[in-house]
Amino acid sequence: MDLKFRNHFLKQWAKYFGNADLPITFFYTEDPGEVTKAAVPKGWSCIVSELALVRNGKSLTWNVNSLSCGGSKRYFGYSDKMRPNFEYFLSYGIEKENPKAVLGMFDVSARPWVPKDTLTMAIPMKKFKKMVDYMDESFLITGSWEKVRERINKINSH
Repeated sequence: MDLKFRNHFLKQWAKYFGNADLPITFFYTEDPGEVTKAAVPKGWSCIVSELALVRNGKSLTWNVNSLSCGGSKRYFGYSDKMRPNFEYFLSYGIEKENPKAVLGMFDVSARPWVPKDTLTMAIPMKKFKKMVDYMDESFLITGSWEKVRERINKINSH
């Protein structure tokens, strides 16, 4: 990740979201360096079950052998196979001129590993950078958002 953008984002995040958890990011690389490799699952496993480790600050890297779910293999680019109607279930990650953000975590098989009252949003980096750049010109500068931010801080301070 571009360090200048990362630092700008962290400043904006702290300004508008206080002590809310940082978002999780994914990226592709040929060289994950010293990052811990995700364990090869014994039987079927959903990648979402390992995201608790990531939410708690542990970096992980996956490869084709550490993914047993067909959906994660498709998302991570290890397979082009897609079960029937899968395109209506999730965004399948195709880059477009105007990429879309996708609200998620509705998969009932993944919900046991997700904190209650939690949804996700997948945002392509191109769109995410635009969103960060517009934070100072958005609803985040309003008094209404300040009330939400105070609530976020109160919830996350316990």
